[in-house]
Amino acid sequence: MKLLLCITIIFLSCCLPGYTDQEIIPTLKTRQPNWQFVVTETSPDGYPVAGVWLEPPSKTALKHVFLFPDGTPSIEIDVDSLNGNLTPHGVTIAYNADGRVEKIALYKNGKLDGPTKLLYPSGFLKTLSHYKNGVLEGEFATHFDNTGIEQKGQYKEAKRHGLWENYYRNGQLASRCSYENGLLMGELAEWYEDGSPKAMSYYINGLLHGQQEQIALTEYYPDRSTKHIANFRQGQLIGMDVHNHPNGKEASRTPYQNGKKQGRFREFDTDGKQIASGKFVDGIPVGDHLRKSSNGTVLYEAKYDPSGTLTEPIREYDENGKGFLEYLLVDNVPHGAFTEWYSNGQVKRRYQYLLGDLDGPQQEYSDQGQLTLRAAYKKGQKEGSCEAWFSNGIKKTEATYHQGSLHGTLRRWHENGKLQQTIDYEMGLLQGWKQEWNPQGVLLFYAQYAKNSPHGTIEERYDNDQLKRRAHYLDGKLDGLEEAFFASGKPQLRAYYVNGVIEGDFFTWFDSGAPHKEQHYQKGIPINQHREWFDNGQIATQMQYRQGKLHGEQQRFYSNGNKEALLTYSDGQLNGRKALWHIDGFLIEDAYYIADKIDGKHLLLQPNGREIISNYRNGVQEGIYQIYYPPSSVFGKIKALEGFFKNGLKEGEFTEYNEAGTKIASTFYKKGLQHGPATLYGNEGHLISTAEFQQDKLEGIAYDYFPNGNISRQVRFHNDEKEGEETTFFRNGKTATINTFENGKKQGPSKEWNENGVLLFEASYLADQRHGSFTKYDSQGKLLSQHTYANDQRIE
Repeated sequence: MKLLLCITIIFLSCCLPGYTDQEIIPTLKTRQPNWQFVVTETSPDGYPVAGVWLEPPSKTALKHVFLFPDGTPSIEIDVDSLNGNLTPHGVTIAYNADGRVEKIALYKNGKLDGPTKLLYPSGFLKTLSHYKNGVLEGEFATHFDNTGIEQKGQYKEAKRHGLWENYYRNGQLASRCSYENGLLMGELAEWYEDGSPKAMSYYINGLLHGQQEQIALTEYYPDRSTKHIANFRQGQLIGMDVHNHPNGKEASRTPYQNGKKQGRFREFDTDGKQIASGKFVDGIPVGDHLRKSSNGTVLYEAKYDPSGTLTEPIREYDENGKGFLEYLLVDNVPHGAFTEWYSNGQVKRRYQYLLGDLDGPQQEYSDQGQLTLRAAYKKGQKEGSCEAWFSNGIKKTEATYHQGSLHGTLRRWHENGKLQQTIDYEMGLLQGWKQEWNPQGVLLFYAQYAKNSPHGTIEERYDNDQLKRRAHYLDGKLDGLEEAFFASGKPQLRAYYVNGVIEGDFFTWFDSGAPHKEQHYQKGIPINQHREWFDNGQIATQMQYRQGKLHGEQQRFYSNGNKEALLTYSDGQLNGRKALWHIDGFLIEDAYYIADKIDGKHLLLQPNGREIISNYRNGVQEGIYQIYYPPSSVFGKIKALEGFFKNGLKEGEFTEYNEAGTKIASTFYKKGLQHGPATLYGNEGHLISTAEFQQDKLEGIAYDYFPNGNISRQVRFHNDEKEGEETTFFRNGKTATINTFENGKKQGPSKEWNENGVLLFEASYLADQRHGSFTKYDSQGKLLSQHTYANDQRIE
């Protein structure tokens, strides 16, 4: 309904800040008080399903949000505009119905880029994967719920590559294998949970493949005895495929040639007695195929001619030698008569097939010989009369089908013989009456339908014949009075509709008789006062409308009577105070709006106790911006951050402090972009790093420092990329490493020394790849290894 839509829009801002957990997702865009929420999709019941957060005055979309029916977010997506379309860019979070984070992903220009995490409801990591430009790339791991790694490996261009391992919950390795370009390559080893071998197999290009004395597949029982041996060439079985019983006796042996059964297969019981045999030529069964139990009872028999065609139906028997299945196969699908028996010899099913499709009469029986189902099929679809009976002989269902669709009146009965349901169909669509009765004969439901839509009066009743709901429909739309009642007879709902649009008063009640909702409409548009109560009689919401638009004070309360929200509207626009309170009564947000734009001071108290103070002018952030830590019994109220906004953009110095009030960071901005010096300090005030920014990009030399003030690293940046030498130092001032960069990639010589100044490593890189000499030395400077690379591939 439109009211529910409006309520959700109004109070969405009350609940959304609570789910943005800055401790879990530090890079998620934080909704600002001047942002506006616009619903983009609603459910058939009028509930918001999706919407976007817009930043005034440009109405730029910053977030795309999907909602559960209760209005809480199911997915939140930071977005950007790409070619005029909203595109995921930044963090995307998915939540379960309890509000817990279940997925965290990073996007860049609409494509997954960076780590993606799936979480258990407990909050523990379930899956960690990495993407680059929308493609799986890099480390991948799954975890048991708080009990360690389940699987780990690597992806390269969305294909498995390199070593992959699986583990049991106890930490024991379950399997280990290697992939090349997404295909299994080499040895696949598997173990049981106690560490004993489970299987050993060998692959080439993803196909099982043995070589010389190396068997392609060997499986073991937990006691390390052989379970199964099979050999493959390029994925095709060759030679003898042998299975063993746990006692070491052979269970079966089947000869293969080029992946097809060739010759006679045999199966044996645990004592070594042959119980089955048959012959294949090029994978086709020929001659007699027979299977017996250990006591010699025939269980299966089939007879084939030299071309593999059955000369008579296949017969299957139970352990007592009684037949229970008889059927023919053509091209390995049922064809002709199919009969199944119970163990007492009574027929269970009789079907007719035509090349795999049911075609002809179908009968099913109880174990006492009573007919329970009769139908007919044509080319796999029901056609004509279909009847079913309970095991006591009373009819259960009666229907007619045409081309697989219900056509005519469907009738169902209760097991006591009383009519349960009648439904009129026309080629699968509801057309006519639908009626339902309980086993005592009380009419529970009746309605008329036209082309699958309700048309006319619908009435529902409880088992005690008390009216449950009555409504009138016109071509599938509510039209006229709708009433609903509790089983006690007390009213539950009363509303009036015209051609599917609500008109006039809308009331609902609790089963106690107390009011639940009171709403008023004119041609579907909410008007006047709308109220909602809790079941304890406490008012829940009070809303005012004028010509379909919110007008005046809108209030929401907690069930304990404390106020939850106050929003002031004028003809659908926020105009006046907006305030939110905690259930315990203290203020958590306070702001003032003029013509839907926030204006003046805005106060926000986050769930973690942090206080944020910002200022706005005509909907745009303007002036001082401050964040305070939660009040401390030791330090009191301490500022965490302070800065200044101009025309909605950061301007000048932004300063951060630790919880003791010590300055820990300073960053300068110009028109919203980092511009000028950026400095980090330790908690004791000592210098940690310095850098320079121009137009939000690193430019010039950046330094890192040891606590004693000595430089630990220096590197030059140009246009946000490393350029030239990057040098790191030991605490004693001696050089530790030198790497050379060009456009952010290693280019040229790279060297590393120990604290004594001895060279340990030197190499040459080309566009971030090893290219040229690659040499390692020991701590005394003696040569350990020397190789030559070209484009990251070792050539000598």
